[in-house]
Amino acid sequence: MILYIILACSSSKKKELDDPQSREDLPSHIQASNLENGDILQLIDIDQDGQTDVWNTFHPRKDSAPILIKKVLDINKDGMGDIWSFYGDDGAITEEHFDMNFDQIVDRKEYYQEGKIISSVLDMDGDGNPEIIRRIKNGKLYRTKIDTTGNSKQDLWQALDKNGKIDKYVQDTDGDGVMDKRVE
Repeated sequence: MILYIILACSSSKKKELDDPQSREDLPSHIQASNLENGDILQLIDIDQDGQTDVWNTFHPRKDSAPILIKKVLDINKDGMGDIWSFYGDDGAITEEHFDMNFDQIVDRKEYYQEGKIISSVLDMDGDGNPEIIRRIKNGKLYRTKIDTTGNSKQDLWQALDKNGKIDKYVQDTDGDGVMDKRVE
């Protein structure tokens, strides 16, 4: 429901963003301004409580409407971003960053190719080194790499078969980055 409102708010004002002069005609819960680099920042207060809930960044194009390149959502109402979505020149999503515990540190990143998710990376302790890397092909998880020791190296790999069931585990037992033991 919230996503529908967000999309409706961002797409219903496309005409106003085409013409920078008409931005003062935006409803009071939507504000737009030009950034120094020429992009357009749109602030949306979905519930009209006086606090921004959505930050959209549009990049102007010469012969067509501006294109959405970044969307930031505040889902816990603390005034700070919790989900950052990035879009390519074709309008398809390229990556998303999530602050799942609302501490302003990205815990999860998802990467997309042609609008489809291909990888999910989890950094649960916020040190910049992922504990879990998941690879996805054709919408199905096919490999998971896990750092079981906390040394910033994925030492346990889990491969899945075409039905999504665990096919095998392999482990790096000596920490050299090479999987050297099959785990049964």
